[in-house]
Amino acid sequence: MMITMLTASNTLKENEGKSQEELFFSNTESFFNILGELKKKKSEGLWWEFYIPFFYELANTEHLETYCYYISQSSSDLSVNWLASNEKQVEQFNKWLSE
Repeated sequence: MMITMLTASNTLKENEGKSQEELFFSNTESFFNILGELKKKKSEGLWWEFYIPFFYELANTEHLETYCYYISQSSSDLSVNWLASNEKQVEQFNKWLSE
């Protein structure tokens, strides 16, 4: 249901003129933040104890854009080019991941 609502938000007037990438970043950030808020209900299991906190933290860093380009590179030449042109951001993201 959350994904459907986020996708529907792409048609809002405030999102007019945004690129597909900008909408993807925004929706990904919103989705990860919603999951982080749901985690506060003390759910258990690998997803809730490892992945959700990780993605919630990621959504609240400066690395979300790099992450979105990274996961999109197999289907987007724009993402491949962005990653090649922004090596410093990729390096900082990798450093953050290893901490």
